[in-house]
Amino acid sequence: MNGNVHLACSDRRVARVLRYLTDDLTRRPTLSDVSRVAGLETTYFSKLFRAIIGIPYAEWSRRTRVGHARQLLETADLSITAIAAAVGYMDVTTFERAFRRVEGTSPRECRRLLQRDRNSNPRNADFMARNGETPVRHEGRAADSGEALAAT
Repeated sequence: MNGNVHLACSDRRVARVLRYLTDDLTRRPTLSDVSRVAGLETTYFSKLFRAIIGIPYAEWSRRTRVGHARQLLETADLSITAIAAAVGYMDVTTFERAFRRVEGTSPRECRRLLQRDRNSNPRNADFMARNGETPVRHEGRAADSGEALAAT
């Protein structure tokens, strides 16, 4: 996961939490847990996180995990179950539900679309893989442009 995501955060307490969360996505800390990491009361941390990041903690966590799972679907030869576990979902059904909520499609369909796009434009896909980039999604499928997926 991108360990530099915390650098854009102006509040050191929230930056500490972002670093803690992105260092190991298999951890599934509660809001109370991350509030303790920040050294703040839970309600105050929740409001601060939302004010700084722009979305609630649970939504940020879901988007971050699904974004990393999408990268793994494209770049790693792992089963859906293994990818779910790698991003902190021990239950595949819960992972698939979260993935569909963020991406608008199932992990299997996403992988199929990514492979189709990669096969239809292997030169671009190889270039992007070498440069650590991920195609941007537009209307349910990956774009053929060289744009990188923006961190959410």
